[in-house]
Amino acid sequence: IVLDSNGDIELNTNSGNLLIKDDATQFIKFTNNSGNCEVYNGAADKNIIFKDTGGNNILTINGTDESIVANKGTITSLYSNTLGVNGNVSGNEKLYVNGDARITGLLKVNGSITVVHTDSTTTEQISVTNDGTGPAFYAKQTGAQPIAKFDDENGTQVIIDDHGLTGFGGVTSPAHQVDIQSSGTGGSAKIPLKVKQADESTCIMKIEGKAVSGNITKSIVVDSSDVTRAEIKGYMK
Repeated sequence: IVLDSNGDIELNTNSGNLLIKDDATQFIKFTNNSGNCEVYNGAADKNIIFKDTGGNNILTINGTDESIVANKGTITSLYSNTLGVNGNVSGNEKLYVNGDARITGLLKVNGSITVVHTDSTTTEQISVTNDGTGPAFYAKQTGAQPIAKFDDENGTQVIIDDHGLTGFGGVTSPAHQVDIQSSGTGGSAKIPLKVKQADESTCIMKIEGKAVSGNITKSIVVDSSDVTRAEIKGYMK
């Protein structure tokens, strides 16, 4: 049956259902549900497939796992202001996900990444490789909290506080620009600071003070109140 009309072709049903069948077997149904158009396939766990004139799948509505599958190897572009997933969109971002998101594979971001909330967790390592303008890693703390903190199973090992004071070896509240605490006691005690210079033409350590008139009252302070002997030996400039 060929319907050929110069105007509209109208199919009108008082039941609210429009059924299309193949030899008495329904394969698609359109239903009017309070003004909403509902589309049903012919049977449970069956798909609704959109194809091109060559028979290639463009889009599949999977009836088994209730998902939408685009044809593999194609790029799907959504020309809208924002795509919202799992809830109403409440931002100006191009993609808004209301809930958790998981990516299995490589995530590439061309541009900056902003973490709004303070909790950021990863179960594996974070590796940063920069082949452009540095620095490779940049952290900015705007509140009165440490800039960076590194812990292991024994507690805090490195901390950079809000004023840039840095603590090593378990120092949690550094009081100096570099605050180092030795770990262990007796034969297992660790040297707090070791500087090794392979080039004998240069000094091992160089300490520069401010040019002042008269005698310098403070340069190197050795606090020996809790030890029997304190020495500074070696080549120091």
